Amino acid sequence: MKNPNHDEPNFRAAVKRDLDQSVEELTPDITTRLRTARRVALHQHPKGLPWLRPAWGVATACVVGLALMVFWSGQPGKSPNPVLEDVDLLASSDSLDLYEDLDFYYWLTEHDQTS
Repeated sequence: MKNPNHDEPNFRAAVKRDLDQSVEELTPDITTRLRTARRVALHQHPKGLPWLRPAWGVATACVVGLALMVFWSGQPGKSPNPVLEDVDLLASSDSLDLYEDLDFYYWLTEHDQTS
């Protein structure tokens, strides 16, 4: 929560001024050692962390797999994509004669229910 009495721009300016002043007061020996330590830290590879790369890969694969399972299992019994049902129909080696007379079969079922 922000304090209404706190003047943030003045606070930042004061902190920056104090930090800049403390850097100017460093001896050349300390400055050289800090630069050397920074250069070594930036160029050093972490030892013992390479095993994390495969772990991150496995974790990512698990999350993606779980997300796909949740996405595809939205409504059981219904195909998530109705176009896929048509692809199965067209790819089958069955005769399409049945599908050519489909209107007749619809008519037949309607009249069968009324009698």
